[in-house]
Amino acid sequence: MTKTPNQPATQTAIDRLRQQVKARRPWQLLMVSMGAENKATVSAETTHALTRLFEYLPGLPGVTLQTAHGDLHVSRDFPSGEMQIIDSLIASVFQNDPHVTGIAFPATNGKAAHVATADKPHFLANDAQRSAAARHT
Repeated sequence: MTKTPNQPATQTAIDRLRQQVKARRPWQLLMVSMGAENKATVSAETTHALTRLFEYLPGLPGVTLQTAHGDLHVSRDFPSGEMQIIDSLIASVFQNDPHVTGIAFPATNGKAAHVATADKPHFLANDAQRSAAARHT
């Protein structure tokens, strides 16, 4: 095997690494401007920093960036099908360990606390929330 001399990382190498990390992350960053006349934008570096912030703070539901041109709401956006994967993982807990009778999820983002059971192995408490999540993704 031949050795490659140490070379500084190029921008393309950094971009490839970012793509690999993004490929493992089940969500992407969503930024929504607040108001029709809002012209707020942020740099790629700020977008990367915000993404890292959400990686380090998994319980953080979202933030609002206050700019001179308007506010931007920033949150995670999960692609279509993620709720089915989450519900499948919950169901597998009950299938693999029948002595587990419930999984308690705390209240978050204005949603009430919820307990998933073997009969209803869902992360979201009711059909209306699950339907809304499916439409959002």
